[in-house]
Amino acid sequence: MIRALTTIIALSVALFLAGCGDDDKNDISGHYSQSFESGIYAHEQAPCEPPYKTEGDSGFCYEPIEMTNELGLLEVKGGKMQIAVNLAFFNWQTCTLKGTAEKEGEAWVYRDDKFGNGCELTITKDGEQILLSTDETASCSGHCGSAGAIDGTRFDISSRKEGKLSPRELECIIPERAENAENC
Repeated sequence: MIRALTTIIALSVALFLAGCGDDDKNDISGHYSQSFESGIYAHEQAPCEPPYKTEGDSGFCYEPIEMTNELGLLEVKGGKMQIAVNLAFFNWQTCTLKGTAEKEGEAWVYRDDKFGNGCELTITKDGEQILLSTDETASCSGHCGSAGAIDGTRFDISSRKEGKLSPRELECIIPERAENAENC
């Protein structure tokens, strides 16, 4: 009887711990950051003199610059997640968004009606990436400059910074909206 009880307890603990591990693998909370080369138009025609480059067949010169896309996801109680999105595009165009997403199935969904047709942003884990997708009508375009779009943006899981994301770090992902921004 004691041996059977011990076996049941051991199996229960093992199953509990196995379930805990799955939750950690599916936890997408964190600060994601990916840098890339983009540029600013130099308003000169090709051929370009260094450090300028030509974009495709456009014939326009641009100055290459390093840009960084950032995503902050901070899970809070009650099936909610604080989010901050800061995406950079050519010619200093950006998409910035900050708010609270709610858990819906396997996804986190942020909604607002601040601009135009509004915004419905879905955040999902897709393999080894975090995928940001928007509704066709509520495309979040009011959060972007004329050359920016959130839909289809991906962050590699490997781009997540080490350690827990603090509320202050989340706020500083969009420094121009942060309280005491000079300390970001």
